[in-house]
Amino acid sequence: MKIAAAAISTALGESLAELVRIVAEQAQQEDIALYLVGGVVRDLLLARKNLDLDFVLEGDAIAFSHRLASLFGGRLRSHAPFGTAKWLLDSADKITLPSAHRPHHIDLAAARSESYAQPAALPTVARGDIKDDLQRRDFTINTLAIQLSPATEMWRVLDFHGGLADLKRQWIRALHPRSFIDDPTRILRALRFSQRLDFVIEPRTAQWIQVALPMLGRITGERLQNEIALIWHEPRPEQVILKLKAIGALKNIHPAWRISSQLPLWFEGCREQTVPWPAATDDLPHLYWHIIMAGMTSVDAQAICGRLGLASSLTRSITACANVIENAARLQDPALRPSQLTQFLENRPPAALQAAWQALMDAPDAQQTIANFMNLWRKQIPAINGHDLKKMRLPPGPRYKEILERLRSARIDGEIQSEAEEWALLHQLLEDSDSSKS
Repeated sequence: MKIAAAAISTALGESLAELVRIVAEQAQQEDIALYLVGGVVRDLLLARKNLDLDFVLEGDAIAFSHRLASLFGGRLRSHAPFGTAKWLLDSADKITLPSAHRPHHIDLAAARSESYAQPAALPTVARGDIKDDLQRRDFTINTLAIQLSPATEMWRVLDFHGGLADLKRQWIRALHPRSFIDDPTRILRALRFSQRLDFVIEPRTAQWIQVALPMLGRITGERLQNEIALIWHEPRPEQVILKLKAIGALKNIHPAWRISSQLPLWFEGCREQTVPWPAATDDLPHLYWHIIMAGMTSVDAQAICGRLGLASSLTRSITACANVIENAARLQDPALRPSQLTQFLENRPPAALQAAWQALMDAPDAQQTIANFMNLWRKQIPAINGHDLKKMRLPPGPRYKEILERLRSARIDGEIQSEAEEWALLHQLLEDSDSSKS
C-alpha cells in the first residue's frame, strides 16, 4: 500500500509536507533508508492534525542530522547513547517556509532494537533495522511507518503488526504480553490514547494492564511525572485520570492517592477561568497539578508530590492548596475577623488559591473569603511605615513589626478608614503601651 503524495500535503499541510520532502530527498541522495514513523503516521491515516515529525533511518541519524543542519541551517541537539537528534528549525534560514508554518523542530533517530534486563528498567539499546525499531513501540497503531527513501519505495506504508486493521477496529492493542511489565508507563499512555482517539483498549491488552499494575510502584517519579504532564495537554485530561483511577493505577503509584467525584467540575472550572479576580493564571497544566490533589489532606498531597519527584516550589504550592481546602470551615467561620483570615491565606501562592477557589465550589462562603483576600485584604497596607516610627524616636526592634501589623489589621477589619484615623490609632497604641509600663 502506498499513500499519494497529494494526500500527505492535504493531511500535514504544505509546509510540513515540504519539510518531509527536503529530508527525504537528502536521504535519497545519500542512499539511506528513511521512514516517517510514530504518531504522525497514525494521525495522518486518521485524518487528524499532528505537527510532530519523527523520522527513523537505517544508519547514523546524528551524522545525517548534522549534514541537514549544514545544508539548511538550524541547530542540533543530539543524544549519542540512543542515536537520536533534534533538528531545531528556528534558525534554518535556507528552508524557505514561512516561520509561522514552520515547526519548532523535527526528530531523527537511528533504527534500534531494545531489550529490558528487568521489569520497569530503562531499555538496553542496540542498532537495528526498521522492523526492529517498530517492534519496540508501545501499540500497534503506533508501529506504522511510511517509507521515504529510496525513491522507488517512497510513500509505501509499512505495517508489520496489524496497525492498519486496529485503526479500523479502533483498538489500542499492545504488541506482546510483557509490554506493560517492561515499561509500566505504557499503562498511562494506553488510557491517554484511548481517551484522545475514542478507541477501545483491546480485551487481552486490558488484561495485560491489570497484571502489570503493581509494576507502577517500581517506576521512577520522574518518568511518571513526565507521563502525567503529557496527560495535561489533552482536551479533557480529567477523563484520563478517572480511567486511571477506575483500573487502580493511581493507588499503585501511591496508596494515598484519592480522586474526588467533583474532579470533572473542577477541571472544567479551570478551563473556564471563572475566578473573580484579575491576573488569574491561565497556565492550565500548572493548575491541573493542584486540582488533581485537591480534596486530599495536605500530608497526603505532599507525599504524592514526593513520589512523583515534583519541584519543591510546585510541591509547596500544591500542599498549600490542599491545606486551604481542608481548612474550609475556618474560611467560613463568622467569628473570625478579615485580618485573621488574611493571616491564614497570606503567603499562599496565587495558583494555590485559584485552584482552592475552584475546588470549593460547594462552599460559596469559603470562596468569597478567598475572593475578598485576593481583591481587597491582601492589598491593604498601613500608610505609616518604619521610617515614620523612627522619626518618632521609637527604638527599632520587634515592636515595629507589632505596631505595623496592628495598623494593617485595623485597615483590613475596617476599624480605620483614613490616614488620620491611622495616626490616631498609633498614638493610642503608644499611650496604652506607656501606661502599661507605668
